[in-house]
Amino acid sequence: MNGKEWKNQHSFLTDANVCDWKGLTCNDAGEIVSLVLENNNLQGTLVREIGALGPNLEELQLGMNKIHGSLPSELGLLSGLTTFDVFDNNNITGTVPTELSLQFLPNIKKIQLVGTSIVGNLDPLFCTVDTENNAARNISANCFGTLVSCSCCKVCCDSAGNNCRVNEGNN
Repeated sequence: MNGKEWKNQHSFLTDANVCDWKGLTCNDAGEIVSLVLENNNLQGTLVREIGALGPNLEELQLGMNKIHGSLPSELGLLSGLTTFDVFDNNNITGTVPTELSLQFLPNIKKIQLVGTSIVGNLDPLFCTVDTENNAARNISANCFGTLVSCSCCKVCCDSAGNNCRVNEGNN
């Protein structure tokens, strides 16, 4: 993702232990549980290999970068994910893959898709009849208008990711 142009190199691809790289958090077993690289000039597509981070990854925050293309279905391999944030990456396109859904990510609590060019109906992915779990979810998307449908989104914005409003019925 064009690492040489990142704002902060964070010791990536050095001899430092991966658990010492800034932006990554590991558990006691040395497995990555959090990857936070927001506003760091990441450029490119999210590769399928992201799924190799496995079920221990809980947080993936890549907002405010220059990520483009579609989201890989391998995100569904991150079954422990609680936070997925790609806010303000307006060149992320396509639909959300089925694998990025409650079926594959049962622990997901926060999904931030505002400011992307994602289209489609998010209801079958995230808006289940399980109201107890939905109440704890915080889903934000560009669901003002016709390009994205999301009846359970807490925040809806226009297609540019602006003019956001809180959906009062989804608390």
